[in-house]
Amino acid sequence: MPAASTTVRALLLGPARVLRVVAATPRALYLAPGDTRPAAASAGLVALLAPDAVRVPFGVVLDARPGGTTPHLASVAVGDEAVAGDGVLRLCGFAVRPLRWWDPGVPPVHVVATRVAADLAAHLPSAPPEVVGALPALANALRRVATGVAGSPRADLAAAVRGLVGRGPGLTPTGDDVLAGALCALAATRSAATTRRALADTVLAEMHRTTPVSAALLGEAVHGRAVPQLVDLLRTLGRPAAAQRVAAAVAALVGVGHTSGTALGHGLVLGLQAAAPVTRAAA
Repeated sequence: MPAASTTVRALLLGPARVLRVVAATPRALYLAPGDTRPAAASAGLVALLAPDAVRVPFGVVLDARPGGTTPHLASVAVGDEAVAGDGVLRLCGFAVRPLRWWDPGVPPVHVVATRVAADLAAHLPSAPPEVVGALPALANALRRVATGVAGSPRADLAAAVRGLVGRGPGLTPTGDDVLAGALCALAATRSAATTRRALADTVLAEMHRTTPVSAALLGEAVHGRAVPQLVDLLRTLGRPAAAQRVAAAVAALVGVGHTSGTALGHGLVLGLQAAAPVTRAAA
């Protein structure tokens, strides 16, 4: 049966509202309320997803029809109109009424962040080449903000974020995935509020440098919301777990997209490492 993220519940259950398709792939359509200009398209984005698509945190998942088929998303074009409201999303001759909801919020991780980061890093493949050179700058900038060193840690953080936002090809550039992972890790640790706010403010100020779809995903990460594979991995890391369970959860995340899952994982490591000084001080 169709399912939707709780992030879009108010839009779907509220009064009828016109949406327009702002991006399309064979497995997903991205719709924005009314205005299709790039600056506005990431606000209130809704994704209409095939059953096997990645469940982005503002998604509505189509139900497979008898015989395993789904409405042909490829027949929909950018600019096509849809209507959301009264519990239904209507688009190009078909309607979707979600009957189940999922929560994309990351769970709290009440453990020593350094150990969790080490466990995760040990299972991750190498970072994608387009971002590997930019990771040390972000790690150092986050550490400087977290430890409250003298100088200009916010300026260093802004430079590091600019080195990642929009870096890489596609609707969701790899550099954005790194930043989203770091934001979600800081949201999960709960104790690193100052570092999380600093990174969130910096990312929000730079989101105009990336695609509308990726900007929407970064906006969700600012609020601690992510794809289910990342949520499940944090839940696994936050509990006493056998190594094979961690490995399986990491493998599921790495399987997201071509490089998105791997980049998200490396961002998680950086965010957990940045939370470590705060965690140790609070212990």
